[in-house]
Formats: sequence, structure tokens, C-alpha cells
Amino acid sequence: MLSRPQIGILASRSLSPNMEAVLCNLGEMLYNNFDFHLLTGSSFTSDNLERLFTIHRYKGHSNDPADIFFARKACKHFLYNYRPQILMNIAQPQTLGWAVATACKNNNVQSLIQMTGDSFNEAKIYKSLVRRAKSWLLFNRFAYKAYKNADHILALGNKMKSSLLEKGIYNSKIYVLPQPFNMYSFSPVSIEEKLKIKQKIGINPDRNIILFVGRLSWAKGADRLDKIIHSVGKKSDVFQFVIVGTGEYSQKLRKYPNELVYMGGKVARENIADYYKASDLLVFPSRTEGLPNVILEALASNLPIIASPVGDIPNWISNLATEPQEYIEYILSGDWKVDCIPEQLSSDNLKQEYIRLFNQIINS
Repeated sequence: MLSRPQIGILASRSLSPNMEAVLCNLGEMLYNNFDFHLLTGSSFTSDNLERLFTIHRYKGHSNDPADIFFARKACKHFLYNYRPQILMNIAQPQTLGWAVATACKNNNVQSLIQMTGDSFNEAKIYKSLVRRAKSWLLFNRFAYKAYKNADHILALGNKMKSSLLEKGIYNSKIYVLPQPFNMYSFSPVSIEEKLKIKQKIGINPDRNIILFVGRLSWAKGADRLDKIIHSVGKKSDVFQFVIVGTGEYSQKLRKYPNELVYMGGKVARENIADYYKASDLLVFPSRTEGLPNVILEALASNLPIIASPVGDIPNWISNLATEPQEYIEYILSGDWKVDCIPEQLSSDNLKQEYIRLFNQIINS
């Protein structure tokens, strides 16, 4: 039996829910085609990851908030012991991608850098000069160097590819492909089943459910969400906001009564689809994105979406808004449009595209 081509994937010291979702989707899709190795610092990995990947755990430095030293150490140690056909990052091109590109260049291994957001423009969203300077350094120095040194780049959307071209990155090494995604886990349900799911979760079966999924941070628009909830709650009593996620705005959002806001907190990946199936509208007022899982999951759930026009989101949905007042008016109108999920996101199509991408890199 021929051995499968070996692909190393560098993740961060701790796996975020989004990282784990993308990794599981990739592994499930291509397990029979490639031998995947996961580099992480996480002491805990799910049963799914253990089944789909050979796990390599590396200890990081305690004083390493950006994971730079961890990422360099993990790549160096892995490439010393293994000779993969491809080494890639799963996220964070400014740190994980930079480490992958640097290590591969020194070891004659093909590097594939994932561009997961419109990183060159992220510094512009912050008001703090310190935060802007840090963001500019990470993205316009480290991420840019990763893209320049990379053998291949995977941009999750056309807008991201355009920003790379504007920076002088060669078109010939850029591929555009959405992240691995299992649309069948998020298929819509009947009204009767929706009611049962609402009761199981513990949300109000008699209210229209407005869903937010994501980190409760300023960058993800949690302050905008607070304004939206406050105004909608004053003007109507037919809605309940269901918030899945944690972050610095959690405590502030807990001030609302449960009949207006249900705080779901951190939800296990195997249960997240229920929240989409129980909802009537997704709001996503983020300030910076690439092509987030949240948007793809809502599309697959046949859920109306209103979201910020950032990253590649405008290429996937039609209801776009920036200011809280725009969200408020849209919610209160009740005239919510459902965008169709593109055939491109079907598991069969994505599987063939990823097989083609990896084989092209291996044979280059």
C-alpha cells in the first residue's frame, strides 16, 4: 500500500473553537488522502482531532503572547524529525505563518501560508496608538515577510488575494479557496424540530431569536452589539438575543434580563449547530474579518444574515451594515432576506479542490 503524502499543520498553543472546527473539517474531508500531523501547544485535543491527526505537542514560553517563540520552536523540532511534503499554518499568518515560511525556507520543504483575514488593514480599526503600532508590526512586517517568503499562499477570499497583489506578492503563488467546511451539519430543520431545539437549549420558544456567535471583543463588534440590544429591547418585546461566545464584553451584556438576552457562553463544537437551527437571524457587526466560519454556518442553516462589509463577507451575503442603527432598523423591519449557499461549499466540491491544491504543491 502506498503511503499517503505527509502534511504538517501548525496551530497555536491553545486551540480556539474556530481552529478546531477547521481542523476537524479538513481531517474528515481528506483523512484517506493525506497523512496529517498537527503541531500545537494544547494539552487537550478532542477525540476527533486525536483520530484524524498525529498530534505533536510543544511547550511554549510563558512570556510569548503572540506565540512567536512557540511557533518557531514547534516548526524547528518537527522538521528535524519529519520530512513532510507540505508545512502550513491553520491561522495567524503574522506569527504561525511567519514561522512556517521561515522554517521551510531553511529546510527545503514546501510552505503553504493561509491568509485568514484582511490583515494589512487591521491596524486602522484601532484608536489606541499602542494597539495600532503592535498590529501594524505584526501584519505589515511579520505577515508580509511570511507571504514574501512562502512558496504558496492560500487566501480564503478574493479580497484577500487583491490585498496581497497590491503589496507586490506574486499572483502565481496565490490560491483562493474557502476554508474546509461541513455544510451538512448545519442543514435547516422543520418548525416542529426548531421548537424542540429551542426548548432543549433553554431559550424562549415564543420569541424571534437573533443570534451572535463570536468572541465578545471590541474588534468583533461587541460594543455595537450592546447598542443594538439596548435599542431593540426598548422598542420591541418580540425578540431574544442569543449570544454564543466569551470575552471582555461578557459581563456588560449580562446586565440584560434573560427574556431579552440569553448568554450561551462557550458552546462545544458538536452542539453549535443547534443554535443556528433555533435562530431566526444572525447579526455579525465585526470590525475585521476574512471569511468567518460563522457566515458559512449561517448560510448552510438557511438563516438570514446581516453583517459588516469587511473581509470577504460582501462576496457571500447581501445584507450589509456598519452602524448599530442600521442593524436596529433591519431587525425591527422583520423583512429578512435569506442568501443561498453557493454550490462551491458542498463537501464534494471542497474536497476535490483541496486534493487538487495539495497535489499541485507536492508535485511543483
